[in-house]
Amino acid sequence: MSVPGHSSSNQSRIKLKDFSLRGFSLNNLSLKTKGILLVFIPLSIQFVLSITLAVFEVEAEAAERDQRHSFEVLYEISAIERKVYQLVMEIVVFTTFRRSDSLAQMDHMRNEVPRSFAGLDALVKDDPVQMRNVMEYKQTVSNFLDSVKGIRDALAEGDNMYAAIQAKRVRDQLYGASFMDRSYKIRFLEQSRLGIEHKELYKRRGPIRLWIFIGLGFNTLAAVAGSIIFASDLTRRMSQIIANTEKLTMGKAMAAPMLAKDEIGKLDRVFHRMADELNEAVKRETALVENAADVIFSIDSNLLFTSVSPASLTLWGYEPDDLLGKRLMSLIPKPNQEATAEFLRRLKDSSESQSCDVPVLCDDGSSKDFVWSVYYSEGKRSYFCVAHDVTERRKMERAKQDFVNMVSHDIRTPLSSMKTFLEMLEQGAYGELNQAGRGKSKMVLSAVGRLVGLVNDLLDIEKMESGNLVLKIRPTPVDRIVEGSLELVSGFAEQQGVKLESVDLPPVQAAVDEDRIVQVLQNLLVNAVKFSPEGKAVTLSVVPAVGVGGAGMLRFSVKDRGPGIKPEELGSLFERFIQLEGADGKRRGGTGLGLAICKEIVKKHGGRVGVESTPGKGSEFWFEVPVSQPG
Repeated sequence: MSVPGHSSSNQSRIKLKDFSLRGFSLNNLSLKTKGILLVFIPLSIQFVLSITLAVFEVEAEAAERDQRHSFEVLYEISAIERKVYQLVMEIVVFTTFRRSDSLAQMDHMRNEVPRSFAGLDALVKDDPVQMRNVMEYKQTVSNFLDSVKGIRDALAEGDNMYAAIQAKRVRDQLYGASFMDRSYKIRFLEQSRLGIEHKELYKRRGPIRLWIFIGLGFNTLAAVAGSIIFASDLTRRMSQIIANTEKLTMGKAMAAPMLAKDEIGKLDRVFHRMADELNEAVKRETALVENAADVIFSIDSNLLFTSVSPASLTLWGYEPDDLLGKRLMSLIPKPNQEATAEFLRRLKDSSESQSCDVPVLCDDGSSKDFVWSVYYSEGKRSYFCVAHDVTERRKMERAKQDFVNMVSHDIRTPLSSMKTFLEMLEQGAYGELNQAGRGKSKMVLSAVGRLVGLVNDLLDIEKMESGNLVLKIRPTPVDRIVEGSLELVSGFAEQQGVKLESVDLPPVQAAVDEDRIVQVLQNLLVNAVKFSPEGKAVTLSVVPAVGVGGAGMLRFSVKDRGPGIKPEELGSLFERFIQLEGADGKRRGGTGLGLAICKEIVKKHGGRVGVESTPGKGSEFWFEVPVSQPG
């Protein structure tokens, strides 16, 4: 299968619907910028409309204040005129009917009229024209009040005839042109202002209302048009990407990359690069499959071959085309068919790849051992398999197992018998030996002991590699582990003149296999004794520790006072067949497997092991194992 990149036959690029103005293209803007513009333009129009409305509202409020001011001026001037008219009426009533209450009211109104100008003065104090008119009117009223005072004085002197004549003159004065003209000027000016302001407001209200409706309509159209343009462009280009995806899955030529510089354009170009890389990957994968040393094949849910790599001819003797549609079980030996079918059935419930040993019947009639790595795809309803030839490895493993069995039964048993015989011989069970005989016996016994130790170490390593080492984990007191280890090494330590001591033993239990942990401590103690000078001490201590994830652990440490270990050798100490060499350059013998065995045993316990050493100051080997939790 080939995944197309850019079609060489399709030279025409998709014509982009760019909304441009003098080289400017919206598709060069990011989606974020387009979204901001989509919101910003209607908001800008709405903002302008709001400012216009606000200005008009301010002007309307100002006009309203001016109208209210004019009404207040007219009200004040009308109030003054009413009081003046009322004063004149009281004079006429008194002079005609001689009513005492009219005289009292006349005196009251004569004092009230001047005070009525206080409100009018306050209203026109900032208007020079009206202030001048009010001053003239106030002077006219003042002259009028002086005439009224003359009438009051004549009445007080009892000259009723003079008072009547003056009353008629005052009334004429009230309706005279001078008096009326003064108040009319004030009224006329305020009424003209009211007319002009009302006319201006009415004249401007129509156009402003029209522009507001036009702005609202344009704002709506801009929002709708922007949304349609943005959504159409987005949908069109996303549809193109979806179409390219479908073409990619079907192996057809895709449309050319978009020219837009926004995120969708970048996504489309990345998609095309991915398609090119996928095409290259498929080519590489095809080359790998065709040249792979393993047999790579797939089988459907009916266990029929659907594809096979060319390696089937080399390893199985079958041409790939000959296997297509053939039953899988025809290549499996009958004793293994049921187990293979069960393995494949279980794999359907797993989402991960699994491995299984499955032999294959080759075209020449021979049977070869293969390890199959199989993955089941629920979507494809197929098994994808890789068969790796392990025939030679299985032969070597069987040869190794035969060797281990031979070592275990045919070598260890005679060696153990020889060791027992030599120990009895040295103890005089078959008569006393002379000096030379005892020396030779001791030397041979030592050699046999080393051979027995080597055989035991080899068997332990084999058990660990094959997974046959089974630990019997149970809570074990720390002091019992330490005492048992020291007891096993005490005789060797006495021969070397080295003292054994234990410190810091906590009253807790370790979750361990006691025999195996004693074996680890015995190895470490023996090594420490070997490297310790005569008269020095080897210290065994146990302290609480914290493991990975905060788990409770116990750290066992064995510290010697020997020459130490060279820094460059610390990293390889726990490898197999590595013998310790002190900083003094001397080797102390051994199989080179003891520390490797210690590492594997501790690792099986879920712990870790390490060493710290300073040349000239000794070494400290340590390991950590889990502490036994109460309950």
